[in-house]
Amino acid sequence: MKREFNVVIERDSDGFYVASVPELRGCHTQARSLDKLLNRIKEAIRGNIPSLIAFLILLASSFSALAGGSVGYEERAIPLLRTQPDLLRFVQQSLDVAPVGWGVRLGRDFGDRVGERIPPFHFEARPKGHKGPYTLVLTINDPKTGLSPGDATSTIVTIEIHQLIAK
Repeated sequence: MKREFNVVIERDSDGFYVASVPELRGCHTQARSLDKLLNRIKEAIRGNIPSLIAFLILLASSFSALAGGSVGYEERAIPLLRTQPDLLRFVQQSLDVAPVGWGVRLGRDFGDRVGERIPPFHFEARPKGHKGPYTLVLTINDPKTGLSPGDATSTIVTIEIHQLIAK
């Protein structure tokens, strides 16, 4: 079955082309050329679909839950970010990230994976060097390590940064 998605393409102040897919939360990329951008956004879409399917499965299952305080930033997020050095550099240079976050904890319906935490992982963060409370949420997703059907071929790790509304 072939799906079509709207892709928004913009050019940033540094001359990069930036593409995003409004229907797929967190699906975006950038490149210096349009050809490279189009290839990257296609790969990002392919990588996002298994993650979306996994999320819908978890949403429908009453045997999974968000597990707060159970995902270590250094142990789980940094290895994912290392697969995308530019993202890792951006996060390390721009944000102070809480050492512990949350993710989905698999329930008893998932057999030998029961209790496992899977992406997306969420961590409170704040702009680098700012004091005081965390005001942002950093979301790190990797479709390959979630519940994708089979092994996802994409190695795209995506991040989202959102304003923290309330605790």
